[in-house]
Amino acid sequence: KTGCSRCDMVETEAQGIPATGHDIIVLEEAVVPTCTTAGSTAKTGCSRCDFIQEESEEIPAGHQYGEDKICTVCGESSLPFAYTLSGDGTYYILSGAGEVTDTDITIPAWHKGLPVKKIGSFAFDRYGLTTNLSLTSLIIPEGIEEIEASAFDGQSEIKTVILPKSLKSVGVDAFHLNVGLETFIVKGNTVFSGNAFTVQSGALKTIVFLSESVISCDPGESYDDLKIYVPSALLEEYRESFGY
Repeated sequence: KTGCSRCDMVETEAQGIPATGHDIIVLEEAVVPTCTTAGSTAKTGCSRCDFIQEESEEIPAGHQYGEDKICTVCGESSLPFAYTLSGDGTYYILSGAGEVTDTDITIPAWHKGLPVKKIGSFAFDRYGLTTNLSLTSLIIPEGIEEIEASAFDGQSEIKTVILPKSLKSVGVDAFHLNVGLETFIVKGNTVFSGNAFTVQSGALKTIVFLSESVISCDPGESYDDLKIYVPSALLEEYRESFGY
């Protein structure tokens, strides 16, 4: 409003000017939670005043477990297996069933941010009564490099074992007395120690070798209906190796 300083003359009346409105921006960026570290939502508000549109809220940390009880983000298992840290501190050995009661298990490939590379001796041994846990299903993931002696000795309910391509060696009696074992599949160039998978039962029907070289592996005894599948290019070499 403008006018004369010496009288009541008004030159221009005051007129209202609409508010500009808040200029909403992100004041604090959102933080994505991890399996072990909490995150938060973004905090938003006006760039020109103290108006807060939305306060930041904490997002709890947490694993995202699949049906196999393995975290889809970090590979950790929700099952309480027993682990031993390797001597050089770079990987874990799954050393036992721990407090696991599930009979349908998937071996984890990761634990506390480090890879699980071995399944230890007698880890799930029922023959020597290391554990009372009787497994009905077993999945061994890529990343496992060694299964030590008698690891699954006496696990008589397992029907199928698939060894990953990453597996380098299997110890003596690792699958000893797996009397229910019907199918054994070897994906990689795994080295077997002695009678690593002697099952001492007529249940074994199929062995499949998918490796690029001949694997020396003794089934342990004769089976009337046993079928062994190998790459066609290696057929004669396998015949010689197995004596068939």
